[in-house]
Amino acid sequence: MIGNKIGKLGEDIAELFLKKHGFNVFTRNYLKKYGEIDLIAERDGITHFIEVKSVSHEKSAYEVTRESDLMRPEENLHKNKLKKLSRVTESYLLSHTEVRNWVFDLCVIYIDIHTKKAEVKFVEDIPLPE
Repeated sequence: MIGNKIGKLGEDIAELFLKKHGFNVFTRNYLKKYGEIDLIAERDGITHFIEVKSVSHEKSAYEVTRESDLMRPEENLHKNKLKKLSRVTESYLLSHTEVRNWVFDLCVIYIDIHTKKAEVKFVEDIPLPE
C-alpha cells in the first residue's frame, strides 16, 4: 500500500473507533496553509483535535519483540509538528468561539495489511506548545 492510502485507511479506522467510543466526529482534514488537523470530534462537551498516525506492518504492535522491529508512528509527532498543529488548532478556535473546552489527542493505527486487521492506540490530552 502507498503512504496516502495507509493514511486515509488509518483515518477511516480512527473515525470508526472514535464513533464506537461515543465521539461525534464532525470534521475531517481541517486544512490551513500551515497545517492540518486530521479529525475534530466532540464527546461529553469537550472538543477533541485528533492527529492520526498510521503504519502498516506484518506484525501487530503486541507481537513486536524489539523496539526497532516497528516504526512507532507517534515518534513522528515531534516538536515542529506539534507547533504546526498548535497553530491550526488556534486558528480553528478563533473562528469557532463557541468552543470552550478542548484537548489535543493522538490516535495511532497499526495496520496489518496481510490479515487486514488493525490495532488502535488512543492517547488523550497531549499538551501543545504555546
